[in-house]
Amino acid sequence: MRKKPKVGQILHSLNVGNAARYGRVQSLTPVTVTKVGRKYFYCKVGNYLETQYHLKTWWENSPNISSELYLSPQAWEEAKETDKICKYISSSFKYGRNMKDLNFKTLQDIEKLILIGENDGE
Repeated sequence: MRKKPKVGQILHSLNVGNAARYGRVQSLTPVTVTKVGRKYFYCKVGNYLETQYHLKTWWENSPNISSELYLSPQAWEEAKETDKICKYISSSFKYGRNMKDLNFKTLQDIEKLILIGENDGE
């Protein structure tokens, strides 16, 4: 869960889904938080219309989600790198198999790291 934004805070909007597929290249656009409620908050780019976002996910509140917010460009870079790492790990254990033929000790070490990561959130 992300922190609740504050009015006047600058966030960065990333075009996703069809907005990225059929529109311009994916890029970050600075937006300003204009209102914050209990479930939603609103952002706006310059003098354009406000866009409503979910407080929990920071995703646009729309049937066709076209933007997602990030705290900073660095946060977007970290999210991209996280996706890349997760895909690599997933491909290493495709179909519940040890596709990289890792030895038993290495598998135990990976399990310990995952358990430590799960406990960090508490």
